[in-house]
Formats: sequence, C-alpha cells, structure tokens
Amino acid sequence: MAVISVGIDERELNPFQNQEIEKALVRAVRKAGGDAIRAVRADGKRRVRVRKRIKSQFLHDRAMPLTFPRGQTLEAQVWQMAVTGKEIPLGRYPSRQTKRGVSVQVNKGRRKLIEGAFIATMHTGHVGVFMREGASRLPIKHALSSRVSDVFQDKGMAPDVLLRGHTVFGRTFRRVLPLELAKAQG
Repeated sequence: MAVISVGIDERELNPFQNQEIEKALVRAVRKAGGDAIRAVRADGKRRVRVRKRIKSQFLHDRAMPLTFPRGQTLEAQVWQMAVTGKEIPLGRYPSRQTKRGVSVQVNKGRRKLIEGAFIATMHTGHVGVFMREGASRLPIKHALSSRVSDVFQDKGMAPDVLLRGHTVFGRTFRRVLPLELAKAQG
C-alpha cells in the first residue's frame, strides 16, 4: 500500500507565537490541508480513470481512503491518502456475459474475454465475475484484476498528484488565513 501525505513545515510558521494567532493559524492550516488532500484524491481518481474503466465511487470509498489529523497543534497536522494494493474484483468493471465466457473492459479501449467465466449474484447482493477452479462444478473463485496502486507506480503519477495537493494547500491557506486572523483579533 502506498501512502501520499500532505503536511506543513513548522519552521515557516515560527513567527506566529501569540496563542490566539496560533489558534487561527491551526484553523487555517486544517482547512487548507483538508482541501489539499481532497484535491489529491480527486486528481488521483481522474488519472486512474484515464486508464481504467473503474467507477469513481469505488475509488472514493475503497481504494483511496483519506485520513485527517485529530490534534489541535501544528505538529499533529498531517493528512494522508492511502492507495490500497488490493486487487479489484472484475465485477466492478463493465462486463457482460457471452456464450464463451465474460467480456470485461478493465483498460479503456480494450475488452478482454475470460473464457469459461460467468457472472453471478451472491446472496448478499454482490454481483461478480467467477470462474471454476477445476472440471467439477465446485469450488468457484472470484475473478480479480489489477490494483489501483499499480497505476500510481507509473512514472510521474505520484509527484504530479502531490503537486496538485501543494498548489491547493497554498491557495486555500492564503485565502483563509486573513479571515481567521481577523476573527481572532476582532
């Protein structure tokens, strides 16, 4: 599992020593950090979906969960997006049953036929692509595909996504800090 983190360098914030100003600074940093990590996830999802035909909601909920800081001090402010290394079930991609098996489109622009596979709905309501393990009727196994972390291994993917986060952090921080300082002083 890969983790992308967005944080702040405390050395840049040393001039702010007043307690009220520091509270305003923490509020501005928390707002900017939250916006930055959400922008990182949105850009990551967009880049994954350029290559893969996975639904955005699956990436949002399962493949790229976010972690927000809990502390109220500047040292505790780190936002993270974990990119899971779990294989994605083929049922999450556009698929259709054919006479020879299941035709599934994992990568954009290409369909692949998985011979002997079938689409089934489990008693829990999960619709998936399955294959028999041997010649007999049972057991069956769930068909899985590549991982989201594989796409993040591409050259330039992680640095570009992180650059987007830093840009959004700086823009939001510069916009929110004067408002928070005005509230703290007034």
